Amino acid sequence: MKKVTSMTLIVALVAVAYTASAWYLGKNVEATINDQYSNMEASQPYLKIVARDYQRGIFESEETVTLSLFGQMPAAMSNQAAAPDEEGDELPALTFHSRIQHGPFPGFSTFAAAVSETELVLDDEAKAELAELLGDKAAYSQRTVIKFDGSGTATFSSPKFDTPIPDQPGHIAWEGIEGSMDFSPGMKSFTMRMLAPKLEVSEDKGSQVNFTDLVFEADQQQIFEDLPYMFSGTSRFSIGSISVAGIEDQMEPVILKQLVYDVDLPLQGDHLDIITKMGMENLLIGEESFGPVHFDMSFRHLHARTLAEINQKLMSIYSDPSLLEGDAEMLIAYFRDDLMVQAETLLTNDPEFSLDRISFANPDGEARLAARAKLSGATLEMMANPLMLLAKLEATGDLSLSEKMIVELLRNPPFPSGTRNADLTPEEISARGQASADQFQQQVAMLSEQGYLQREGQLIKTNMAFKEGQLTVNGKPFNPGAMGGQPPMQQ
Repeated sequence: MKKVTSMTLIVALVAVAYTASAWYLGKNVEATINDQYSNMEASQPYLKIVARDYQRGIFESEETVTLSLFGQMPAAMSNQAAAPDEEGDELPALTFHSRIQHGPFPGFSTFAAAVSETELVLDDEAKAELAELLGDKAAYSQRTVIKFDGSGTATFSSPKFDTPIPDQPGHIAWEGIEGSMDFSPGMKSFTMRMLAPKLEVSEDKGSQVNFTDLVFEADQQQIFEDLPYMFSGTSRFSIGSISVAGIEDQMEPVILKQLVYDVDLPLQGDHLDIITKMGMENLLIGEESFGPVHFDMSFRHLHARTLAEINQKLMSIYSDPSLLEGDAEMLIAYFRDDLMVQAETLLTNDPEFSLDRISFANPDGEARLAARAKLSGATLEMMANPLMLLAKLEATGDLSLSEKMIVELLRNPPFPSGTRNADLTPEEISARGQASADQFQQQVAMLSEQGYLQREGQLIKTNMAFKEGQLTVNGKPFNPGAMGGQPPMQQ
């Protein structure tokens, strides 16, 4: 009997301890979610909570939250700004419902502080319209595992569908979205990956647009404790391919392969660089091939806290209906004092701007441009005097291109049936192209003779520099009159 009594007591103690743990963890998880919403509204006022209901229980809780997508902007644009306590029915909004199971063994499926299952809530009309597409599947669902330290992992998805185009012959096929995110306590850092395998829009008459392998990836860290959602790190958006065929007035199908947009935000001490790289592996227009194509640009040595303060000031517009409804003079007055200080801070930190690479290629060759500009020792007073500002500007640039490639493009433009040439015969289009090619070659010969260009076989090269108010091209002071055939300036 004593043994049975002892076991009963142990079971009772375990049950009480588990119940107390679940209640305690549920309270902490609610506080964590509250903090996330507070940070969101403080830093991203274009997302506004218009309604929220949180029902906390011992072993699980339920939450329903409605977010307006653009804050006060739609109401302000219609001169009917919504009051803070209004439901926001006229604003674009999304409602989500979450079932939050408390730890330490939420749903007896894992060891964690909580597991949240979230779905997008649709009204009856929208639900009925989507039923034919999605069946009983949720339009959006998310599973979030919150660990004991406040970090966690979220996985999310939307279902695929294939449906006829309303009132048109054809269909839309969507392969859905899948993604995941790992986040640290307080969302101080996160990694994210989202994939949309395919979108296809086709019509019975033969036109078709396809997107494949849309991927978004990010790995970022919060920079300042008091300015949330200002992050350093990397992000990438890529598309495997885009193909367009059979569109009216388009003579050739177009295929773009491996499009990539990279953003790198490295933090170096007090300064942040913004480095962007846009590229495409190949562009096919009918049988013509252009690629790879690159457009790389960067802003360097930017004072990080100043950028964060400017971003916070810009975001504040969304949360103030009077500013959204006001005119340009009101906005200028709102920003004037702060921006003067912030602009001077940016200038005195010697910012740099660089076109790191602009290039494209085809079988006839490649064209490439790179340029860099830097302001050294500039002050705010110089902004009112462009000549003083120019004296502080240092810039360099390099250009190289294939003469054969440019000539062939001028003779045979990729889209000869564009609007400008709609009324011309093929012979007239060809004659215009040849005239443009001849003119280009004459200009190249003239500038080469004057020393502004170097010719290495089919390759044309030059470099440019601007320093202390003087522009030089290929090492020679640049004279605009040389473009008209006049002799260059003497050194």
